[in-house]
Amino acid sequence: MRIPAFVLATFLMCGAVAPALVPQEAKFQIPLDGAGLLDYCGEALSALDAPSAQMSGLKAMKFGWCLGFMQATFERITYWMTYVRAQDTIAKKGGKPIPAVFMADEDYMSICLTPQTRVPDLIRVVVPWIQAHPRTLRESKTFQVKEALKSAYPCPASTPAIDAPKPANAKP
Repeated sequence: MRIPAFVLATFLMCGAVAPALVPQEAKFQIPLDGAGLLDYCGEALSALDAPSAQMSGLKAMKFGWCLGFMQATFERITYWMTYVRAQDTIAKKGGKPIPAVFMADEDYMSICLTPQTRVPDLIRVVVPWIQAHPRTLRESKTFQVKEALKSAYPCPASTPAIDAPKPANAKP
């Protein structure tokens, strides 16, 4: 009876001591500016370019956050491009002007992704752009992404997205 009690006591003691010996990782915080985006997406770029079987919990969270943020950006761009093109087609068939786009973000509308573009490609564009523009590190993360993608994926002059409709009450 003494041996099982000793083993149980040892096991319980190890459980109490082990967490105190493990170094605490920094807490996950959503990045708010270019510096945070560079940190998180820099980790993601490293993981994409040199995959490792071992990744710390914080690095995995940064990787996942960056991937999710870029996926949302990718979907927003493709949604608005599709929406404007659909409205253009409908308007042309009806012989009417294109209706005003009230929620479209003109910065996203000036980004024309290629059909081959994938989410990791966006990360590969954004990280070097931020590194090349250190003066903008305190700008919002959205600003960083829009500027990087506008420079990498500009729309041709004939794209309906550039000629996006203006509200009827807009001044020329």
